[in-house]
Amino acid sequence: MSLQRALVPALISLTTLAIGTIPTPAMGQTNAELDRKIEILSKEIENLKLGDSAARADRNQYGLGPAASKVYRNKEGVSLGGYGELIFRNPMAAKDDGTPSGEYNTGDTQRVIAYLGYKFSDRIVLNSEIEFEHARTETGPGGQVGAVAVEFTYMDFFINPGFNLRAGNVLMPVGLINELHEPTVFLGVARPEVERKIIPATWNEFGVGVFGDVGNFSYRSYVTTALDAQGFDAADGVRDGRQGASEAVFERPAWVGRLDYTGVAGLLVGASHYRTNAAQGVVQLGTLNLAMTEAHLDLKWNSWDIRSVYAMSTLGGTDVYNLATGNTGTAGLGSKQYGYYFQLGYNLRTLLNSVPGLNKAAGLTPFVRYERLDTQAAVAANATRDPANDRQILTLGFQVKPIEQVVFTVDYQDWKNQAGTGINVMNMGLGWVF
Repeated sequence: MSLQRALVPALISLTTLAIGTIPTPAMGQTNAELDRKIEILSKEIENLKLGDSAARADRNQYGLGPAASKVYRNKEGVSLGGYGELIFRNPMAAKDDGTPSGEYNTGDTQRVIAYLGYKFSDRIVLNSEIEFEHARTETGPGGQVGAVAVEFTYMDFFINPGFNLRAGNVLMPVGLINELHEPTVFLGVARPEVERKIIPATWNEFGVGVFGDVGNFSYRSYVTTALDAQGFDAADGVRDGRQGASEAVFERPAWVGRLDYTGVAGLLVGASHYRTNAAQGVVQLGTLNLAMTEAHLDLKWNSWDIRSVYAMSTLGGTDVYNLATGNTGTAGLGSKQYGYYFQLGYNLRTLLNSVPGLNKAAGLTPFVRYERLDTQAAVAANATRDPANDRQILTLGFQVKPIEQVVFTVDYQDWKNQAGTGINVMNMGLGWVF
């Protein structure tokens, strides 16, 4: 019998004895004090029963969010975690040019996530994320299609802090959102559009690579399956080229590398680069060399939350691709795509903590985010830029955290494009991690 198993019944017995001997309120303690003591003892029993799987989702490790990295804080055995997002979306009835938007209000179980990991030893760790989107797998009344997908499943083999191996279905280490996409670690109801259209988050591929920490720097470098150009288009760029490690075509590999500086508390600053031939050996598509580069900054300083990303992709051979796919004119694939955003938030926690009766972990963060992106920043001679693909988004909102693991967000987004057909939208979201 393990020490943990032996301690559980002993603590239960002690708890029973303690509860039986706790003084009554008449002897000087209030019911609230008694309830608090019982709750503390109950939590201790629960933690002993759960063992190390009761690790908290309270910090990031190895480039992953708080819930996704819980498995690394176990000693051995199973780790469970997850997160979820519920979103209400209220688009405006008219576009910027005054024509009807054709959009309607929606309430969506955007995603419910289960993390399942297993720590075989200090050297070998299995981690996985299973995603359920839009509460169903069949097409809904509004045309929304749900899905069940494995967002990642990989094994880490730890050798030393500076050099370790990772193999499986991995998250691509590009930008800030792709690895850190849990709702409690970013501001806004929706993820930034730059990190959806220019960087196609959430983005996972089948591959193998190395990672580690060297001094004040961390790095990740993988060889993976590649984006498939047959899913590319003018408006969404490379987003629908993601293969998701689902019988992914591997005729052409991809390489991705990332380097971050983390030598200052609260600061993450770095860059990544991705390269592949996205034609995947399809002869009629020619050679479609894709190079994606991004730089990112995330700073938590005092009560300030500052974040910025710049990303750019270039595609060689889009003239041949456009002819082969019949996508010429404004439907032509952009030979250059770029986007950036700057976000600023300020947590009013200090002010809230001065109010008697409020939870001292509570947070209220008003924020603003400005984005600019264009999936047709440049085009081949047989294509024409569509002004609707040159977009600007201003997001204003606030985020409330009653505790660190639960978040409620409200924001308003002013969407503009060069064609004047932007549709503004108000969003509300509830999210959690565990």
